[in-house]
Amino acid sequence: MSIRLKLAIIFLAIGSLPLLFASIITFRHYKSTLEAEHLQQLKSISNFKAQTIESYFAGLRVDIRVAQDFYNIKKNLPVLAQFIDQPTRSEFITAKDTLDKQLRTMQEVLKLSSIILVNTEGKIIYTSNPQYYKDYFSNPLPDPGNKAFTEGKTKVYFSDIFFNKIRDNALEMLVAAPAFDEKGFFSGVIVFEVDMAPIYKLIQEGTSLGNTGEVLLGKAAGNQVVFLNPLRYDVNAALKRRVSVGEELGGPIQKAALGENGSGELIDYRGKKVIAAWRYIPSLGWGMVTKVDVREAFADVINLRNLVTVMLGIVLLLAGVASFSIAQSISGPIKELSKGAAIIGSGNLDYKVGTGSKDEIGQLSRVFDKMTRDLKRTGFARDAERQRLYSVLETLPVYVILLDKDYRVPFANKFFRERFGESGGKRCYEYLFNRSSPCENCETYKVMKTNAPHHWEWRGPDGRSYDIFDYPFVDSDGSRMIMEMGIDITEQKKAQADLAQAFQYARSLIEASLDPLVTISVDGAITDVNEATVKATGIPREKLIGTEFPNYFTEPQKAKAGYQKVFAKGFVTDYPLTIRHRDGTLMDVLYNASIYRDIHGNVLGVFAVARDVTLLKQTEIELRRHRDSLEVLVKERTAELQESRERLQHVLDAGEFGTWGLDTTTKKAWRSLRHDQIFG
Repeated sequence: MSIRLKLAIIFLAIGSLPLLFASIITFRHYKSTLEAEHLQQLKSISNFKAQTIESYFAGLRVDIRVAQDFYNIKKNLPVLAQFIDQPTRSEFITAKDTLDKQLRTMQEVLKLSSIILVNTEGKIIYTSNPQYYKDYFSNPLPDPGNKAFTEGKTKVYFSDIFFNKIRDNALEMLVAAPAFDEKGFFSGVIVFEVDMAPIYKLIQEGTSLGNTGEVLLGKAAGNQVVFLNPLRYDVNAALKRRVSVGEELGGPIQKAALGENGSGELIDYRGKKVIAAWRYIPSLGWGMVTKVDVREAFADVINLRNLVTVMLGIVLLLAGVASFSIAQSISGPIKELSKGAAIIGSGNLDYKVGTGSKDEIGQLSRVFDKMTRDLKRTGFARDAERQRLYSVLETLPVYVILLDKDYRVPFANKFFRERFGESGGKRCYEYLFNRSSPCENCETYKVMKTNAPHHWEWRGPDGRSYDIFDYPFVDSDGSRMIMEMGIDITEQKKAQADLAQAFQYARSLIEASLDPLVTISVDGAITDVNEATVKATGIPREKLIGTEFPNYFTEPQKAKAGYQKVFAKGFVTDYPLTIRHRDGTLMDVLYNASIYRDIHGNVLGVFAVARDVTLLKQTEIELRRHRDSLEVLVKERTAELQESRERLQHVLDAGEFGTWGLDTTTKKAWRSLRHDQIFG
């Protein structure tokens, strides 16, 4: 691309970008304002329609409760039920006529299809609409599963919308409530038969939603949402069309049916992008959506966009002509400067490109000449720097080589040459491993495929291990190469193996301990345990690690206080606790614990050893029990001896001889009464 064209583009951008930026901001602001207005309008329509529906069905709930108190129903429903098999009897006809006078008026006022009375067995015994009498009489209610009767026996119940086969599959709902006779006993069910067509008309009329807008009703059914009303683009959608919960289609109706209230841009059931407001109607379990196609809602925005595009095109055309003219006046001198630069670039550092022009390009040409002189001076410095870099590479204690695409080694430092010798123009696999093809385990040339650094490990022909770092490298002539650095890690790997062996030895000692061992972090979490701890708790090691230490004792607070004491004092000895096995078994232990530190002296946690003293504790309890038994026995024997002594004393006192004695245990002398009488 010529500099003239570049300048023209730059000037054009400078002239047009501010206008373009301002146009975009204006366009987006107008679109967001229009979208907010449409969404607010849809919300208002949705709220109004939802309130209308809720008010309508709330009115039906009140009306059917009123019907429950009708004297005519309390009195005549039992009569109709009694003579259901004799509908020509005068009692039946009189009761029916009485009900007709009241219920037909109520039907017309409430605009119901019919008011139905059902006996306690679920059979229809009355309908206020004479057109349905023949089809309904003595039959169950027309809703699927006769659920309206079952639920309506105990409460006011609103059925789901269903197709009434008796009425040519008309969409209907039933509102049912229990009926009671004059004594308050259950006598049947009162049912309002509601034709949905007027309700559908009610929610669609007067919505001002344009050519694509409509109002939808839906209800969740398992993992699907079923549409409840005929749609603008699918008049047979009611109870037949469904969308699965979670799929992209029908987003607004899914949200509404699942209990959400909101608005936004989503995909409707046709796959069209729409702006919509959705609302949940909790009293019926329905979702309502008011929507209109984005294409229609933003028609004014599209017109504005087209107008702005035309205006920008005109401005860009005028700016382009002006920019091209200005660029032409600048690019000529630059071409001359470019020609001189090419000559200098070919190696002729004595060529002069300076001009006498006073403008910036003239100044640039003179700076160019100065740069040429400086290049001559810095050439020597560059060569010295290159030699210094080579010396550094030669003294590195690692090998550094360059590999070309043909597996040859155009450069190798001293470390590599001393280890593996000179390549002599051979390919790496030829002089290193005496092979005729590349090594299968070589990963170096992955860099050529990925053009990204690669790290791997290599075992050299000298039997030593090397940590390899490969990097993409571009030579001075532009050819792609690989720079490889290899670090001898043979001794490091040996040290790592020794360390791993030492760790395994230390671990085996810990696991060999029959006492439970545990390490605890500063926040009280278990960081490691041995197999004895696993057996004591019945919980696997991986589930113990990370959990709270006190959780596995009968006294968690005491356990917590124990390890906190270690952090405070540095150690504890013979700290008594009881471990609870997950099967409920208890183990009495004495804990000895101390803190442990890292190499810098920082406290890492607590190391604790538990000694099982369950058997010792049981032995102490047994000894204490035997000691208590022995004390009781001694007391009993002492009491017996005292009693015997008192009897003996009594015998002696009653005799004719004076007697005395000495208690060898208490060292006390005793005398009989006769002794005192004789000797005083």
